[in-house]
Amino acid sequence: MKKRQGFSLALVLIIMLVVIFLSAVIMDLTTNYFSTSQATIEHQKLYNAAQSGVEEAKAWLLDSRGAISKDLVENVVDWEDVLVRSHDFEDGNGISVETFVLNCNYVPDTDSSPDISGLPPIYHEYFPPGTSSQITGEGQSGFIDPNRNILGLRRTGGRVFVLRSIARTENNKRTGIESMVVIPND
Repeated sequence: MKKRQGFSLALVLIIMLVVIFLSAVIMDLTTNYFSTSQATIEHQKLYNAAQSGVEEAKAWLLDSRGAISKDLVENVVDWEDVLVRSHDFEDGNGISVETFVLNCNYVPDTDSSPDISGLPPIYHEYFPPGTSSQITGEGQSGFIDPNRNILGLRRTGGRVFVLRSIARTENNKRTGIESMVVIPND
């Protein structure tokens, strides 16, 4: 009879250890799922804030299109030479958004080596007739390939802009978006 009592105690201890182990595994999976979900939600909030920055820049560009110079920007050395507008705002959810409107109608400085990091692509094929033919297509963009006609236009003439929007959280996580806009010549 005493052997059965000891056997029951050992069986209960083994069952308790299995239950504790399974509980720990379930807690780990739940915690991992929760943190992954939170990261996804935070990334989506950043993306939405950056997208609202692009939309805000598009609205500003549309409203200001008559006041923006149609002249070709010459002797460009870095991205600040083609900066048309910079704007910062808070989205109301603890996310700060920086937007930049960059002019793609430019010619890099041939005497010095331009710092092409941050320069938008050059879209010389949309310039009015008679503009410089020495434009090389320098510049770079993480999302826009200057060798593709993604705009679907056929040399109508116009001003081309890259809109950059960078959204940041308070703990310095960030997401950026770029969009290209063409304003046809009037």
